[in-house]
Amino acid sequence: MPEMLPPLPSDAQGRAILLLAPSARADLDDLQCLAARLYLDSLRREGRSEPEVILCDPEGALAADLPARLGLAHAPRCLSVEGLPPCEPLICPPAMPMMTRAMLSLEWVRSEAISEVVTVDLSGVGFYLALALRQGLLARPVDLTVIDTGGAKSHDFTTFRYPDFAEIGLYHMEAETTRRAARLLQPSLGIGSATTETPTRLLFLLADSGLVALDWIDRLLPRLTEAQQVEEVQFLRPGAPLTAAQKAKAAQAAGRIGASVRFFTSHGDRPKFNGATLAVIVGRGGAAGLLAHLAASWGLPLASAHPGAAEDAADGPFARLPKSPTLSAAAIDEALRAPLAVATPAWQIGTPAAAPVVPAPHDGPLVTVCLVTFNRPGMLREAIASLEAQTSTAFEVILVDDGSSAPDALAALDALEEPFARRGWRIIRKQNGYLGAARNTAAAEARTPYLLFMDDDNIAKPMMIERFLHAAQASGADVLTCFNDSFRQTLPDATGYNRPQVTHRRLFMGGAEGLAPLYNVLGDANALVRRSTFEAVGGFHEDYGVTHEDWEFFLTASRTGARLEVLPEALFYYRVADVSMTTVTQMERNLFHSTAPLLAGEGAPAGYFILRSLAKAFGFTPFETTKDP
Repeated sequence: MPEMLPPLPSDAQGRAILLLAPSARADLDDLQCLAARLYLDSLRREGRSEPEVILCDPEGALAADLPARLGLAHAPRCLSVEGLPPCEPLICPPAMPMMTRAMLSLEWVRSEAISEVVTVDLSGVGFYLALALRQGLLARPVDLTVIDTGGAKSHDFTTFRYPDFAEIGLYHMEAETTRRAARLLQPSLGIGSATTETPTRLLFLLADSGLVALDWIDRLLPRLTEAQQVEEVQFLRPGAPLTAAQKAKAAQAAGRIGASVRFFTSHGDRPKFNGATLAVIVGRGGAAGLLAHLAASWGLPLASAHPGAAEDAADGPFARLPKSPTLSAAAIDEALRAPLAVATPAWQIGTPAAAPVVPAPHDGPLVTVCLVTFNRPGMLREAIASLEAQTSTAFEVILVDDGSSAPDALAALDALEEPFARRGWRIIRKQNGYLGAARNTAAAEARTPYLLFMDDDNIAKPMMIERFLHAAQASGADVLTCFNDSFRQTLPDATGYNRPQVTHRRLFMGGAEGLAPLYNVLGDANALVRRSTFEAVGGFHEDYGVTHEDWEFFLTASRTGARLEVLPEALFYYRVADVSMTTVTQMERNLFHSTAPLLAGEGAPAGYFILRSLAKAFGFTPFETTKDP
């Protein structure tokens, strides 16, 4: 199988970049660098032009020896984006650095003449770019190619690593990036030429970080029936070298079969082997695939999978050492005895399925803005002015007054009746019932395909409705949230417009259910929702004095099959106040509501929340019973 990498664009079409960024952990960074090196080396072997390597690493977290790891003659360029507000860190502190880097990368690609972005799935840095492309938000076409290693989730699952919340966030980001890429590149192996050399050296390539302690080597080597021909046992792992204790353990085990021992720290350059060498991959999954590709590029034969295990058939040349050393020893013995073929490094090219979305025809407005207010006439006027300034005209407004009693608020509502009637907009006055009930009242009166919920203290940016509607129609999403820019006060600009003074940008992830029990990464209530989805979910809860109705609604929608995405742009200004509904309500009751959709039935212990979120992150189906046996 030839490598057959897709061509990179010419300068006339725009330039290609290889985009790298830190991941959630150092071992994932090591694997990311290895995947990038294999890709670049494949281009070099074919005599092809290389993409420019660009780093999104404002913290300087990647290793200083990155140029050597990638085989570059100079340090990669670091991207820089000016004029953006700092990101609000409290949305999801564990994952916020990765979210920030993904946002910066999207904004940098917007500003550059880029036609192709190549990235590795292990960092999540292409997450927001992938969403923006899917939603048709970029002014020029960009192809997103993802080097698919299987991802951190697959790596952690095969190595039995228990994830933290940063890693759960990464699982979502890398999955969405891979799902929405234009092209996937998966390291693979092709049929090579046979060799008649008898291996005298074993090279263990350590793909499983959980097995680097080498506790298995003492059990494996003595079981080799062909041990007498092994003169040297070698070890190599991507990234950090083995510790002195690990090296001592390996040397002791090799000495028991009369072999010497060597250790390599190569990140891609072929070491000098002093004799015929058989490569053995220690581990499974994407990391094992990378190391098999590396061994093939060095011209090394690989030990075949042990026979008789159907569940390992898809693993090809990978010997599974940790669970079955007897079978692994047998597989290595067979490779030591039989004539071997040296595989060639190759790439499988895939295209994720993305059916085109055809919007259903509809006469009249497409969006109903469900605006709610309560005793805040000044803020309400700012919100309405921002809707009057929209670039789209495909919307109507239903304003629900949730029982305002202040004289100035009532007077403001009276003054709005005539201009609202002139535009075909409506005002509904009702008794105070809290936010959920007010929003549901507006939604019940709407007849448009989409609902856009907005509170009176927020200010829409001029393209809010246009961008929401375009993204929904392009992507087919059922629920779209977005970023927002936080502010505390407005000041008049040179034209007299009261401009919000932005302090932070709030980023969200969309449907990251694994993080939702503790962090609202789903989005703000100022969101676009397909009306049929809203009705199917049942709307917002109407419990008086309890908030988080948006958090609960988004999680319920996602768990019942609706596609929830975040539109990666700040489409409105979010007002921050010392007194708000979240500060005057009981947080415990709010949190119970927001996490209620994660419960299979009534009365489940609160401690199940985290366990169920972790199970969801790994793709397990949570158990449905909540009763103890």
